[in-house]
Amino acid sequence: MNKKPLGVLVLHGFSSNPDNYRHFIPLLETLEIEYRVPLLSGHGADTPWALSGVSWQSWIEDCNLSLIELSSKVDRVIILGHSMGGWLALNLSIDHQYLIDSVIIAGASLRTVSRFGPGRPLHFLVPAMYRIYKRWDFSAIYTDRNLSETDPSYDWLPIDAFAELFDLLKMTKARIHHVKVPTLILHSLMDSTNDPRGVDELVEAIATPFEEKRVVWFEKTEHSMFLDCERDQVNATILDHIKERTKINGNNH
Repeated sequence: MNKKPLGVLVLHGFSSNPDNYRHFIPLLETLEIEYRVPLLSGHGADTPWALSGVSWQSWIEDCNLSLIELSSKVDRVIILGHSMGGWLALNLSIDHQYLIDSVIIAGASLRTVSRFGPGRPLHFLVPAMYRIYKRWDFSAIYTDRNLSETDPSYDWLPIDAFAELFDLLKMTKARIHHVKVPTLILHSLMDSTNDPRGVDELVEAIATPFEEKRVVWFEKTEHSMFLDCERDQVNATILDHIKERTKINGNNH
C-alpha cells in the first residue's frame, strides 16, 4: 500500500474533547488529508469524575497509539494541539521525531496564569488543596460570552486531575529543549489560562532552528481559540501551514 505524504494528528485540551474542533475539522476535510482526533482518557464522559485517577502517562499513551495508527497511512505527521494538547504534541515530537513533520501549538505557553501552576508562587500549596478539596469549578472563558453556552469542556473537575496536568507541564518543561521540528505557535494576548508571557519561554527553549519557529498572535480571542471570536483567523492560519507543509512533503515524496 502506498502511503500518503502527510497526515494530521489533532489533540484536544484538558477537560475538553474533539468537539473543540467542530469548526476546524470540516475545513481540514476539504484538503482530503488523513487525520485523527483521539478522545483522551477521562474526557468526553457523562461525568467529570471520569478524569479522577487518570494519569498524564495515559494521555501520552492515547496520543502514541493514534500517532502510530495514523503513521501506517502516511509518511509524516503534523501534530496540532490546543492547550494541554500542545504540551502533548511537543512530547510526541521528541519521542517520535522521525515521524513528525511539524507541530502546531495553540494556546499552550509554558506558564499558567493560575498562581497554583508549576513555577508560580502558590504552587507549593497544591498538595494541601488536594487533601482539602475533591473538585474544582472549571468554566471556560470566552471573549464572546454567547459562545460559552456551547463549550464542550467539563464545568468542574476532580482536584487530582489538576495534579496530573501540572505534572505533565513540569515534565514537558524539563525536556522541551529536545524539540527540533518546525513549530508554529498560536497564542492570544487575551489568554487568561496560559500566560502569553510564557510564549517567549517556549520559543527560546525549543531547539528548532530559528527560521523554522513562527509565532502568530491574536488580539481578541480568549483561551478557547478554536471556538471563540477569532476562530476563522485561527483556522485559516493553521490551514495555510498544512497546505505549505503538504507542498514541501509532496515535492519530497
